[in-house]
Amino acid sequence: MCDHFIIDQAGKQSFIGVFDRIGAVAFPAVQRSLYIAVALVGEPNASIPALLDIWAPGGALLVSTPESRLQFSHAGRAMFVNLLFDLQLPEAGQYSVTVEVGGKPVETFQFEVYLVPGSPA
Repeated sequence: MCDHFIIDQAGKQSFIGVFDRIGAVAFPAVQRSLYIAVALVGEPNASIPALLDIWAPGGALLVSTPESRLQFSHAGRAMFVNLLFDLQLPEAGQYSVTVEVGGKPVETFQFEVYLVPGSPA
């Protein structure tokens, strides 16, 4: 996860403001914008549908991105990047992100959302 993701004209990828935790002063909270970038390995030159699902700590599905085409390189690598706006965060805890490729979950990772110390309860 990062604040900004750039690919320059030569294809070099830059991640700006990388993080794996989100602090909030109160709940529910809103993360105004964030990029989720996932490096994947697959069949060389394949083009396959992919999407992200984001799950709250209690198991509720918060976001399911629209399906998009993921294009693997001749070396079988792909970067799957999604820009999310106004992500609703109902509570503190461990949130999960699941990457689905070809209708199957292929990767899951977690991020923490916490109450900023000194914030009103």
